Amino acid sequence: MTVRAGLQAIGLLTVLYLLFLTFAALGPLGLLFFGTLLVIGLAQGYRGRTRDSLDEGDETDSCPECGASIRSDAVHDSDAEPVNCDACGAPNDPGRTTCTHCDATL
Repeated sequence: MTVRAGLQAIGLLTVLYLLFLTFAALGPLGLLFFGTLLVIGLAQGYRGRTRDSLDEGDETDSCPECGASIRSDAVHDSDAEPVNCDACGAPNDPGRTTCTHCDATL
C-alpha cells in the first residue's frame, strides 16, 4: 500500500467516524431528517454525474484516460453502398470505374 492510499483510507475513516458521531448526537428525529436529506442528495448527485458523463461521451467521443479520439470521421468503404452496373445489373464496389462481371464502364 502506498502512502497516498494509506492517507486516503485514514481520511475516509475519519470522515465516516465524524459523521457517525454527528448523527448519534442528533437523536432519532435528527437522524431521520438529516439521514433522509443525505440519501436524497447522494441519489441526485449520482444521477447528475451519470447524466453528465453520458452527455460528454456523445459530444467528445474521446478516451477518458488518454484523450485520444475514438470515432473516425473518415468514410469507410463498408459504409458506402454498392454501385449496380447499367449493362448487366451486377453489384460492384463503390470505388470501381468498370464492372467486375462484364467490364462495362460504370
